Amino acid sequence: MGRQTGVATSYEDLPAYLTVKELQIYLRISRNQAYALARRPDFPKVLDGSKKIFPKAQVAEWVEANNYFGRTPSKTSDRRRL
Repeated sequence: MGRQTGVATSYEDLPAYLTVKELQIYLRISRNQAYALARRPDFPKVLDGSKKIFPKAQVAEWVEANNYFGRTPSKTSDRRRL
């Protein structure tokens, strides 16, 4: 983690399971986008009671496999992929 800020500065610094806030930081997305991803049935998550946490390694694989770069996929944007 960043020495003075307490914020992860690299992938390796992140915990194995991410909170919504850490997911936001990792993917550089808004809170609303993070919650939209959390609602997707294909997005990797684990329920810890009523709280959702996200396995870092599986999130990284999902991002790569889905060509996700900080956007909430929609039907029209999926059609525009090259």
